[in-house]
Amino acid sequence: MDLRLMEYFVAVIDNGGVTKAANALYIAQPSLSQAIRSLEREVGAELFDRGGRTMTLTDAGKVFETGARVTLRDAERARARVASVRALQSGRLRIAASPAMALDPLPAAVARMRELHPNIQFFITEPGSPSEVVTDVRLGRAEIGLTYLDVATGPLVSVPFGDQELGLAIAQDLAADLPSPFPLDRLHEVPLVLESREGTGNNVVDEVIRSSGATVVVRTAFRHAAWELVQQGVGAAILPIDFARTRIRRVVTIPTDPPLVRPIGAVHRKAVLSPAAQVFMRVLHQPLTQPTPLRDR
Repeated sequence: MDLRLMEYFVAVIDNGGVTKAANALYIAQPSLSQAIRSLEREVGAELFDRGGRTMTLTDAGKVFETGARVTLRDAERARARVASVRALQSGRLRIAASPAMALDPLPAAVARMRELHPNIQFFITEPGSPSEVVTDVRLGRAEIGLTYLDVATGPLVSVPFGDQELGLAIAQDLAADLPSPFPLDRLHEVPLVLESREGTGNNVVDEVIRSSGATVVVRTAFRHAAWELVQQGVGAAILPIDFARTRIRRVVTIPTDPPLVRPIGAVHRKAVLSPAAQVFMRVLHQPLTQPTPLRDR
């Protein structure tokens, strides 16, 4: 049965008659009337009662309406699935990631996506701060942002997937007499090196610095300069422990007491995600050391 005829039939019902339905469908009224007659011949029953001033459904029409709407809905879903498959065969995904997220979990997630959909192209940027990640997603420069969720995300959808533990990254000489874990109420005893873009007053790092009365001896907008200053013994930086251990050489990482954690997750706009982005979000919520059932067909 022709799906187009079913669409015409439903349009007549939804628009209250042939005239309004023809206008909505941008076709001539006689052509629409002829199409409905053709559908009735194919079904073998009259679907509309044309005896009054308005067209009403016959009993057969009411039964047919239910089946027609289900069929049209299923057809639309099938079209969407085909479009999704085509998109995953040649799609693109733009991701903005905070520095620590760019180390973990981004590489493992991209590797898994490459296993599942090898033709997806990734465009990854590393904005200078979590708030800049949010801005990139809000302005459409990235479809998904991986960042800390203790910054203002505005109208974006936030999807948490865990916490990241922070600690002191400090040169070995300065760390020699420090306890591990290090009490946060003694943070004022340690000079700090802070990336200036992190000093926005709206995350857990800023809050612990304020509450402890700690002294920031250097603020810099240059991430690698901050790391070099830490290596040179100028001060300690508050960084994700795993990140510091992997990225910064010749430093000691010390956990804090109580543990200092920041919530991490993904942000995206409220609009429907692309097929590639939808799969990527599912990958982020799976154990990245285990196989996944998602696969191109």
